[in-house]
Amino acid sequence: MRIHFENTARVKLVAKSLRKAMKGLGSELSLARCQETVAAMYGYRDWHELTKAHAAQAPSPDDGECAADVVAARRVQYGAVLRELGLDETQVGSVIDAVRPTDRSAKVASLRGGMPAFVIEAFETDDEGNRLRSLGMQDVTRTVVQAMCPGLSRAVREIEVPPRVYTLYSDLNGEAQRSGTDGRLSLPGFGEKLEEFIAAVGGRPSLRQFRDRLEEIAWVRVKLDHAEQELATVRKARFETDLTTQVMVHVSHDSRDYAESARDAYDYWKWDEYTRKNPQPEFGVDEERKAWFAIYDAWTAEHAPTFVFGTLPDPWAGVSAEDVREAAAEGELDVPNLLDSSLSDHYEGAYWHINDEEELHDLLAEWLPHAGKGTAADLALEARLAAWNAKQVIVTYNPDFGTILPTREGGTHGDAIAWCERRISNLRAQIDDLSQWTPPARPEVEATPRAA
Repeated sequence: MRIHFENTARVKLVAKSLRKAMKGLGSELSLARCQETVAAMYGYRDWHELTKAHAAQAPSPDDGECAADVVAARRVQYGAVLRELGLDETQVGSVIDAVRPTDRSAKVASLRGGMPAFVIEAFETDDEGNRLRSLGMQDVTRTVVQAMCPGLSRAVREIEVPPRVYTLYSDLNGEAQRSGTDGRLSLPGFGEKLEEFIAAVGGRPSLRQFRDRLEEIAWVRVKLDHAEQELATVRKARFETDLTTQVMVHVSHDSRDYAESARDAYDYWKWDEYTRKNPQPEFGVDEERKAWFAIYDAWTAEHAPTFVFGTLPDPWAGVSAEDVREAAAEGELDVPNLLDSSLSDHYEGAYWHINDEEELHDLLAEWLPHAGKGTAADLALEARLAAWNAKQVIVTYNPDFGTILPTREGGTHGDAIAWCERRISNLRAQIDDLSQWTPPARPEVEATPRAA
């Protein structure tokens, strides 16, 4: 028996639920293994076939819409696959009840990697509100939490039931957004499932902390994406050991963008972050300060990046005679604006590194009465501007992601790759830790004794 789906959102959730259920039974399975198991439960050869053929027919009805014998046959099919994992009959039944492979009425306050998640099935309806088709499972956790936080005492009343599509717009997929905009979206049981979700979070007082946790996880995921992109770049980059080839280096994996040398990038790795968590001893306590710096040096040696990216110099060409003539012809020859425009692609603050701006003002003031006349004084503009431009030493250094340099003597390309891999592993572990949600304990309120 093969089960069909509108999309793979539901089967992915079931695979994650299976992994959690198996872990509860003391069996650690990879997500890939759980996906293959779920594919077999649904009647597919493997996960690849499921992803290709799951929508070959109309979505199969859920258990609540099937006759009892069909539901029983499904459980037999699921059980046969689960027994191959070494489960006994009692365990098979408990796992099926936990993951509910074809029961979309399951509680939506499910754990997503340890975090309560508000996942609900959306339906397209006709003008009378009758369901036409499933639009798949929608994860509206983030938007619902944000909507409830401004007025926690009125949490449920703040969200209309059924909710208007704009309330949940950013979390709905394309088809669900379109159906909502057309007034043909149905989210059955939204109010009840909202209450279930609030309970899973730990009640309304916990919602703000839950929102903060979601935001923290999202921020670490951004850093993880960056780290994974950086690893791919480092693998392909050229490893350069001659540090004298670089006037500036680019430090993409740190909060500071540039440093004047690879050693500087190493010396100040995460200084601010480290000192926030490990305050320096007061001045005057020399022994304590020496000990503190020794610990910091050891921490840096273990954690600091082993590489930086090179840079490519982009010298400022100066002011263009063509731009000057064009501005003068339009009656808009304003020197500060001209300089700002010519420096638009250079680093912030480059304007203040211009040499002899007053000379440029004088030069253009002398030339302007002769502009466009073709006289010697007019045609001298190019030469005079070239002489002024030659005095400028403004250089912008752009990242060269095709070149990496070691921050430590004897560093290798392999060290750089290994550091990136460790960073990715640490960020993933951080996400796993953050995703283990335990509702905060509520402070006990002591009863106020009544006056006699």
